[in-house]
Amino acid sequence: MTAETTEPRARRSTSGLPPQPADRSVHPGQGAPAGLGRPLAPRSADTTPPDPAAAETVPPGTARPSAGGPSLAAGLPLLITAVFAMNAGMGMQSATYTNFAVDLLHINAAQLGAVEAIRESSGVLCFLVAALAARMALPLLAGAALCLMGIGMIALGHAHSIPWLAAASFAWGLGFHTFSPINPSLSMQMATDHAQRAGLLGKLSGVGALAGPVGTLAVLALLPLLGLRGEFLPAGLLCVAAGLAMFFVRNPRPGPRPRLVLRRAYLPYYLLTLADGGRKQVLITFVVFAVVSVYHASVVTVSLLLLCSSLLCMLASPYVGRWIATYGERRVVVLSSLLLVPLFAGYGLTSSETVMIALYLVDNTLFTANVALTTWVGRHAPPEEVAPTLAVGTTVNHISSVIVPLAAGFLWQAYGYRDIFFGGAGIALITLLLALRVLPAVEAAA
Repeated sequence: MTAETTEPRARRSTSGLPPQPADRSVHPGQGAPAGLGRPLAPRSADTTPPDPAAAETVPPGTARPSAGGPSLAAGLPLLITAVFAMNAGMGMQSATYTNFAVDLLHINAAQLGAVEAIRESSGVLCFLVAALAARMALPLLAGAALCLMGIGMIALGHAHSIPWLAAASFAWGLGFHTFSPINPSLSMQMATDHAQRAGLLGKLSGVGALAGPVGTLAVLALLPLLGLRGEFLPAGLLCVAAGLAMFFVRNPRPGPRPRLVLRRAYLPYYLLTLADGGRKQVLITFVVFAVVSVYHASVVTVSLLLLCSSLLCMLASPYVGRWIATYGERRVVVLSSLLLVPLFAGYGLTSSETVMIALYLVDNTLFTANVALTTWVGRHAPPEEVAPTLAVGTTVNHISSVIVPLAAGFLWQAYGYRDIFFGGAGIALITLLLALRVLPAVEAAA
């Protein structure tokens, strides 16, 4: 399987008109895929009546639909259930992990950066998602990924050394990063237009944010019974349950085999998601690590911090989805990046735990604006290209997600923690300039 980087050669015109592009297999209403160097334009609706005979045709290499299980649209409750269970497990793992690594394994910043780089390196393998998606139904691949994620989380609880911690982190990270591009692709297939896609993604993001407090409350409730190590077992079991739910979703509508899509037309998405990977690592890895290692916060304090953060994200996510549908991706990305610059500078300047926590709450809430990058792809890419394009984007995102924690960890060990947050402000500024440069000035929802 090779990446698509060039357009097919145009057919010569015999009528004196400009040459027409070579034929492509495009479903009604999707429009032609954007190619190299061609301007992006939203796809318009096709009112041509469907051909019943053509509807029965299954493209070569595409498996026929399974007779069992609900349809993809009918499987929306199962997708919501899986997203909720996975995020509840993630909530438990996130509330426990940093204190577990610092208090029980005595990890330092450089070691933490190395472990995070290893875990995030699994995201670089998301090129394989497009290859697997060509041969597996997306719900089946999603289910397998979530089960792997759960097994890796359970293994975390048995870590007594940094190498074991790194291996278990890689396993659950591989499952998570495989599921990440599949989830929005499935949800966008259930929507009928761009506005509905943005709204549905916002709702699913809200469901995930709602699950976070459930996982955090579970940590607080089970901590006296299970201890730090024992918390990873129910966290992993929730992810396995999410994977089992996805196995019951079936897509009855055959479509073209997904391909590995790499197009110049999607360059804005690649650039912005590359910058976002570095910002993400500064937030999720080193802010919480600073709260625990510098200010000696307990697992209860971290759990309450993540609980408040999840509640704020749950409240903000539906609004973000509507803002994207109303004002377009460009304005949302520009505004969030503009706010992040002083936020990251504040991390480096403050010596107050309270200020650090307040900045984290605002920062994490702004993270919900990242759904704009996904809806940008959904707006411009044909449905059969969404999953492989998001998989490529996830890989691009994790190039910086591997480099930044390694560099930040060693920078912390050598010079202290403040400089890495000033670097985060620089990343936010780069994202702002990229959004102004590469996204079209008009991105109103069609």
